[in-house]
Amino acid sequence: MKKHYFFVFLIYAVLCSLGSIAQKYPLIQYTTRDGLSQMQCMSIFQDSRGFVWASTKGGLSRFDGEKFTNFKQKDGLFFNSKLGGIVETASGELYIQNSIGLVKFDGKKFKQLPFPDDYITDFGKSTFIDSNGKLLVMVYKVKDEYASSTILKYDEKSGFKPWTFPLLKVNVKFYPRYYDKKTEGWYGFSYNLESNVTKDFYFFKNGKYERVFETYENQEVKISELNCDQLLFSLINPNKKEEVYIETSPRKFEKWIDIDSNGKIFSLFNLKNDQLFEINNILYFFNSGSGKIEKVNDDFYHANKIIQDRNKFSYWVGSESGLLYFPNNGFRYFDEKEAPIVWSVVEDSQKDYWFLAYGSSLKKFKNGKLSTETRHTNLFPFKNSVGSISNLTSAINYYYNPFTDRNGITWFPNEACLINYDGKKFNRIVNGAAFYILNDEKENIIIQCSWDGIYIIDNAPGFPRFKLSKEKDLISYPNYMYAYKDQKGRYWLGGWGGMNRFENFNDLKAKKSKEYSFKKGTIPFQGFITMCTDPKGNIWAGTEDGLYFYEEKNDRFIRIAPEKFEGMILSLILIDDTHMLVGANEGMYALDLENYYKSGGVFAKLYNHHNGYLGLEAGQNGATKDSKGNIWLTSNSVLSYIEPGKLDLSVNPLMPYIEQINKENVSWDTTQVFMVANRFNDLFLKVGATGFNKSFSTQYSYFIEGVSKKWSDWQTSNELSLLNLPNGTYDIKVKAKTEGLVGEEPNIAKVRVNVNAYIWQTPNFYKYASLLFCLLSALIFYYYYRNVISKRRLKAQEQELNYLQVQTLQSQLNPHFLFNALSSLQYLILKKETEKADRSLTRLSKLMRNYMEASVVSNGSPRTGNKIGNEFSLERKIELIQSYLELEQIQYEDKFDFEIIVADGVSIEQLTVPPLIIQPYVENAVKHGLAHKEGKGKIKVTFEYNDNVLICTIEDDGIGRKKAQEIKERSKHSYRSMGTYLVQDRVALLNKVGYNISIETFDRPDGGTIVKIKIPNKNED
Repeated sequence: MKKHYFFVFLIYAVLCSLGSIAQKYPLIQYTTRDGLSQMQCMSIFQDSRGFVWASTKGGLSRFDGEKFTNFKQKDGLFFNSKLGGIVETASGELYIQNSIGLVKFDGKKFKQLPFPDDYITDFGKSTFIDSNGKLLVMVYKVKDEYASSTILKYDEKSGFKPWTFPLLKVNVKFYPRYYDKKTEGWYGFSYNLESNVTKDFYFFKNGKYERVFETYENQEVKISELNCDQLLFSLINPNKKEEVYIETSPRKFEKWIDIDSNGKIFSLFNLKNDQLFEINNILYFFNSGSGKIEKVNDDFYHANKIIQDRNKFSYWVGSESGLLYFPNNGFRYFDEKEAPIVWSVVEDSQKDYWFLAYGSSLKKFKNGKLSTETRHTNLFPFKNSVGSISNLTSAINYYYNPFTDRNGITWFPNEACLINYDGKKFNRIVNGAAFYILNDEKENIIIQCSWDGIYIIDNAPGFPRFKLSKEKDLISYPNYMYAYKDQKGRYWLGGWGGMNRFENFNDLKAKKSKEYSFKKGTIPFQGFITMCTDPKGNIWAGTEDGLYFYEEKNDRFIRIAPEKFEGMILSLILIDDTHMLVGANEGMYALDLENYYKSGGVFAKLYNHHNGYLGLEAGQNGATKDSKGNIWLTSNSVLSYIEPGKLDLSVNPLMPYIEQINKENVSWDTTQVFMVANRFNDLFLKVGATGFNKSFSTQYSYFIEGVSKKWSDWQTSNELSLLNLPNGTYDIKVKAKTEGLVGEEPNIAKVRVNVNAYIWQTPNFYKYASLLFCLLSALIFYYYYRNVISKRRLKAQEQELNYLQVQTLQSQLNPHFLFNALSSLQYLILKKETEKADRSLTRLSKLMRNYMEASVVSNGSPRTGNKIGNEFSLERKIELIQSYLELEQIQYEDKFDFEIIVADGVSIEQLTVPPLIIQPYVENAVKHGLAHKEGKGKIKVTFEYNDNVLICTIEDDGIGRKKAQEIKERSKHSYRSMGTYLVQDRVALLNKVGYNISIETFDRPDGGTIVKIKIPNKNED
């Protein structure tokens, strides 16, 4: 069985021991999947705002580090499939070259500037800017010969002006290829007009030519600008090999790169700066620190343009396969296929590296090659400390913190045992799980964390040891995963369940400790994962619940930046004296210790796949530093290491920008005022931020001067809604940050806008309109109330006046009826009819009492608003009429009979009527209708009630109105009755104060008169 396993591992070792690149540089490729308009980047450029621009055959792409924005013909970019070089003027405007002209872009709109006279230009960089700010464009005409000696000079005032270089000599002209702004001169070839041959490279300035170096005939030279303001010329020699020359001084070039017979590339001399360049479509990186040239990629990219980022260390590559980003911030990595599932790294005494994995073979990295180690498999299988068999499966399961001791022996923690390697062979030291091992050189002991306790082993032949047992000497927990010794010599032993702290080695031997556990309340988190001591001697702890700082004075752990370090902290290691590397699920943070101690602020920069660190989730206790100072980092994906000297630790805040307002582009000229169209006061801003250390998505906040009281809450959406702004001119400010830059001081973008909305759209319109409405309502109510009161007062006055007039008329009526009654009584006395006179006198007294009561207000007054205050009941009215007719029968004996009829449903007790309306018509019936009739007549008075109207009908069978009028006219001394005239005036006045009395008079067909009086009931309730 043992031989079988060994044979399998031997085959695997042979397959895995093949040579490989092993260490790789991160190279991030952006393609159309990421938003690039088209894969072929013919030219690239980074402007002063930090945008990276790419001219492609599908349009112009702009990259801000997070997203692409593409411009095409529909956006005003003419002839977008033939774009080339891009330049920026001092005022910040961009000029993009296409084959038939230039396109100017100011951030707001594109403007086409066509070349004159049918000039055209090639792809690539053919446009430059001289020291005076003029644009220089290399052009030619289709009908021209192969090489053109003409350039176009352009400025806003003069437009395009052609200029032709003078001849080098007879029949030889100058073919310009590059303008060097540093020296203010042109580089180019000589072109023989007779032989059509290009040869040698020249420099032209101030009308003079200088040959720079000789070239082969018709050989194209590729010119690159290096980040150190040096020019790089590359050419293919007749042997098909590429030669690279670099500018060592103005107009002086030396061969820098050579290629040996095996195809290996090496530099002939060192440079002061790193360089990225291309040879044979492969990218290479010159490391100025080591002086070595290393291949960046194995893929075919064909770089059209390489530029250095504004940060002065990373690079952008415009290639035929998309836009490439080379972070160059010190990170290198091993492919997962080469070094899978690595949990720990250790450097041995020979400066070789061992990669310990869980579930994969033990690997050794030596001289740039990886090989698989199998000799340790001879230690398996064996019977472990609990009596079970540990077989070859355990031989590839390794844990944390291997080390090489001062004797040059390398120790390996294995899930089944503790193994060491003395340079010749592997040895099994302890038959028990080693989850974590700690080398204590001062006491010359090894601490081994296991499942059933922690072993203390003397690092000497014989390896005497003692054990700290679970529960008895240590916190009870399934597996002990961590051990740490701080600068004060204290031992922290335990792990995820908590720690036991032993103050010194004597306490360790005495098994005397203090417990730090969540259960006991001595720590505010569940358990420890890793620890680190900073240069000030303070302890930091990575836990399941974030990052903690140990406050020695109060013996407590304080949580650091919980809003950022909210998950597990898996590894801690010092980068240098001022920075600590913090491993988390989302990547690696560089924490600024100096700033923390100075201000208490937490400044931390996150590294992940966006800026060079390609690991997915930091490995538990997987950070270690080698003898060169490089930091090795394990993860759940690739194995990485950092050259700390090249790690960009600067926290560079993002550069926010405001791209659009209400879908209209905003000019880059911040002095311009953006006039909001269509009188809108709702603004919708599209914003962004440039920066290429974006480890996470960007967040935005805004502030409106004169409107906002504070900055808005951070939001991840790049679309900001500013609603219901008041009219006026405002400065709108926008700031941006990324979650991966903790504590950064953000930059601010600003745009000035003018809002001129309709008044009803302004935010205070409804408030002021409401106030105005309330004021107008109050005024209207005041005037209405005053008018109502005035009308009421006037109406009351009129009612009182009418009432007085009615009473005056009534007072005129009463003497009239009294006169008639006394006349009847006088007649009886003269006839000496005493008994009748006595009855008449009684009836007269009763009649006079009724008249007097009708002459005063019995139930109220018009002053109180009661229009019927002087009415009295119908019952009393009938009594009055009856008394009057009985009195008249005495005077006109046997002249008439009368009948008073009350119809069914007429409530004589409840109904009321105004006084002296009916009586005068009864009087007329007696005096004018029956008094002159021959024979006996009759008066019938009928009361009916229909639809709340009292109808009184007075009917007599007398002589009628016509004969009565004739008798009246014949008798000049006859009594002239005023009763009916007074009644008509009285009715008119009563109708003015709310009554609606109507009186109709008819002639009877058989003689006589009918009077019908309708009195609406005013007390119908």
